[in-house]
Amino acid sequence: NLNAWVVRPKPHHIDRTKEFLEMNIIAIGWPKVGDLMEHSRRDIRRRLIEIPSYKGDNISIGRQTGQLDRFANQMEIGDFVLIPDGHQVYFAEIKSDYQFHAKYADSKTEFPHWREVSYFFNKEPKRRHDLPDDLQSSLKCQTTVFSASPLSIAESIDKKLIEPPPLT
Repeated sequence: NLNAWVVRPKPHHIDRTKEFLEMNIIAIGWPKVGDLMEHSRRDIRRRLIEIPSYKGDNISIGRQTGQLDRFANQMEIGDFVLIPDGHQVYFAEIKSDYQFHAKYADSKTEFPHWREVSYFFNKEPKRRHDLPDDLQSSLKCQTTVFSASPLSIAESIDKKLIEPPPLT
């Protein structure tokens, strides 16, 4: 069952696109939550509530819980990922289970929750406006981690529309 996701490369509002490409990963922040391996959505919510700096109303805690749960528990090896970067978008495929890297939970990096990925198109981004309308629309969401249309992404990867033009 193929899924597709959008992961914004800006944990704690710091653009990490370069690091993600160099390290062949996608990652998210929330370093104080700790390792989420084998933690349910309920466990994640409980952790968020217990950490003063992550407190918010029920809606905010619910959104954060959902994003962390999607990243740690719902993503699967083989799923597609879009990584937006301004007017461009990178395409990748998830290659690993969820990982927690404590050394990236410090105040300088703050992106400890990882998935290894393989980037398509030799790590070259595609222009956002060349994507199908439904993908362009889905990228308007400002959430860090959310689902996207796997069929649209799969079709986009195969279409000549977003492949580099032939050299002439």
